Amino acid sequence: MKNLFGINSKFIEFMNTLADVAVINFCFLIGCIPIVTAGASVIAAFNVALKIYDARDTHIFKQFWKAYACNLKHGILLTLGFGVIIYGIWLDLQLFEAVEGNPIYFIIVGLVVFFVMLLHMMYIFPLEARYEGTLIQNLRNARKIGVRFFTKTLLILVLWTVEILLFYGVNDVLFVIGCVIGPMTLIMTDAGIVLPVFKELEREQRAGEDGEEFSMSPEN
Repeated sequence: MKNLFGINSKFIEFMNTLADVAVINFCFLIGCIPIVTAGASVIAAFNVALKIYDARDTHIFKQFWKAYACNLKHGILLTLGFGVIIYGIWLDLQLFEAVEGNPIYFIIVGLVVFFVMLLHMMYIFPLEARYEGTLIQNLRNARKIGVRFFTKTLLILVLWTVEILLFYGVNDVLFVIGCVIGPMTLIMTDAGIVLPVFKELEREQRAGEDGEEFSMSPEN
């Protein structure tokens, strides 16, 4: 029991991490309140999450809002861009319901667009959080990484689905827990999978392999 509750025990380390996740989740939700700034809030949350996985000593509250301010412009553009795509998918579903015979190709198009959007979302936000570069460059990198590491892309998708169903589709207790740590759980899951990918690409770039293909700019 002494080892379990010791200052350096795994249990205390886990509880500290859980507390950090709850704090960042609170900051994330506050940052999303204007709605249009949701993208900046996601980037800032990824910035802190990646540093936690990198075991960097950082003041998470201060770091979040610093990253939030630095990525406000790109975050707003991403919010608007993904918002337009989501609205387009919604229109596609409305057409499916409205057109006589409910043509199945509307569903197919909607699903394809939705998956491509998710593929970009899985990587663009952590890319923006970790690297300098233009938004177009990072979107291009997001697509290339998502395709090259397709099994990891599918893994993130599966884990996200399980986590969303667990937090928001089981019972009221888990729903409340999901409100406290749910969004950051999804972000931490994504960050934990993509960080080794980024480090692999960084090693390749230093070795002169695929560097030009991905154009990974220096870290933020």
